[in-house]
Amino acid sequence: MPKELTALLQQAVAKLHSLGPQHALGVLTPFEQSFSNNADYLHLWAVCESELRNFEGAESRYLASLALNSKQPEVLKNLANCFYSQGKHQLALERYIAALDLVPSFIEAMKGAALCCVALGRASLALKYAKMLVNSSPGNHVFQCLLADAHRVNGNYQDSVAHYRSILAGHPGYTRAIYGLAISSRKLGRLDEARDLLAGLVLQKKIGPEVYQTLAAVNLELGDLASAKSILVQLIELKPSYVPAHQSLNELLWQLGDLTEFCQSFKWAVANRHATSDLLASYIDIARLSGDQNLISDAMNSVPKNHTSPLIYGAESRVVENSNRLDAIYRLEKALSIEFHLQLAQELIQLYLKEYRIKEASNLVARCLKESPLNQLSWALQGLVWRLNGDERYQWLNNYSNFIKKFKFVSADEEEVLLKLRNDINAMHGLERRPLGQTLKGGTQVSGGVLNSSYESVQLLRTRLDEILMEYCASLPSDDSHPFLKRNTGSCFYSGSWSVRLKPNGFHVNHVHPEGWLSSSVYIGMPVLTPEQIERHEGAIKFGESSLGLKEDVVEKMVQPKSGDVVLFPSFIWHGTVPYGGEDVRITCPFDALPRDGSHE
Repeated sequence: MPKELTALLQQAVAKLHSLGPQHALGVLTPFEQSFSNNADYLHLWAVCESELRNFEGAESRYLASLALNSKQPEVLKNLANCFYSQGKHQLALERYIAALDLVPSFIEAMKGAALCCVALGRASLALKYAKMLVNSSPGNHVFQCLLADAHRVNGNYQDSVAHYRSILAGHPGYTRAIYGLAISSRKLGRLDEARDLLAGLVLQKKIGPEVYQTLAAVNLELGDLASAKSILVQLIELKPSYVPAHQSLNELLWQLGDLTEFCQSFKWAVANRHATSDLLASYIDIARLSGDQNLISDAMNSVPKNHTSPLIYGAESRVVENSNRLDAIYRLEKALSIEFHLQLAQELIQLYLKEYRIKEASNLVARCLKESPLNQLSWALQGLVWRLNGDERYQWLNNYSNFIKKFKFVSADEEEVLLKLRNDINAMHGLERRPLGQTLKGGTQVSGGVLNSSYESVQLLRTRLDEILMEYCASLPSDDSHPFLKRNTGSCFYSGSWSVRLKPNGFHVNHVHPEGWLSSSVYIGMPVLTPEQIERHEGAIKFGESSLGLKEDVVEKMVQPKSGDVVLFPSFIWHGTVPYGGEDVRITCPFDALPRDGSHE
């Protein structure tokens, strides 16, 4: 390295440490033409851009440095940190792993990889890296907490609670452990304990917005709607651009039927110049889902005319899709030309399939599966591509006859058990309207961990479901090439559960469960049907027919469930329900499950 460059870099590093990144850039920028082909110069510039949160500039310079010399573990780690700061956990994980390939003992990269795996729910990899970190420094409470986090994302909530409590015995104020303990307590149905832990963190003020968000969700599950609303309003005042708070608040207002305040938080953010691209995209989506044309116009008009936001292009495409599909495709293609985004890519695939642009859809599905190989919607779309191409792998993937199975969770003489469960689940449905954007039409939904409820009837249901899941997993054949079968570890845990109450003529549109592995509907209370209704499959769950309305769509299998039934199926299989007539409501408790102890990642 030339002496002039060495001196320049030393001066810039000194400025970075003493005065900050802006002063360091003041040293570097005059020499850009002279040293723009030097990996170390580009690396330091990228570090400064990262600290200024100019992530786009940082990414380009990290990548330019790596193009000159790909074997730079520190640069790979810093690029990964840059991705992680933006929530791009998959991209970050790939760079951390690349750094570890060069230096297997690189602790900072190992820690980053563990954090990414926790964020992505990659349980086995999270456990692997967390255990390596703990072995490298057994007394390090940060590493111990990562191990507790890894147990939590693997569904080992009791183990994670024990780890968090052990950490807090030695480090009582460690925020990450308190937050992790609250999440695990919530998963175990200890909602009061979770609320108290989260409320204690909120009082400290030195926390991230996700703590407020989780506290609001716990209050919702406890039925304290006023507190949930108050917390979300407080969070928006503290973090006006925090999109999840706006989404949750307006979802709550919608379900409460409070349309006077609905979308006002978005309007306030726009008026007070807090509207980021992410927030504007969310505003458009919430307005679109409400069906209020005035709100939709207000949201669309709040967007700067010359924006270049992929998320806004995506939101706009959803607005125009029904009236101008080609315009919707154009907007999504434009979005993906700027930056790859899994959801937008999946939406574009569906539009391609509606236009029978099968080759383009197939190429994009391959990209989606490469970016996120466990995403179930991508596999559902792959199945559609195979079916439209006449590829026999469609049947291999879905295997409707063997993968869809029905069980009973109560015996014929346990009507009282079923009645108690039905009453307890029914009592959870306190809101007026269906959730925005959900697949149900004509009914209400209780979100959150319904199977974590402290009701004795629900805990009995969960115990019996545990046995059914073990039986189902044991019945599956082995196939390391199959995206469903290769993840079977013989055991799984509930990653999400909710309850749906459909009114007569209500139904679920066809859909899949993108974040699951195994999905189910538990039938708590089914309407009494006439023989004619049964012959018409009213109230049945149907499999195989997509939501795209393709002329080639076909129902591959029908199941007519009764109260006390459980139907299990892979999360990527398209499913929906047939409307039914009469006067009875239809109460179900769907859930998603993920493999325990890793997923053959």
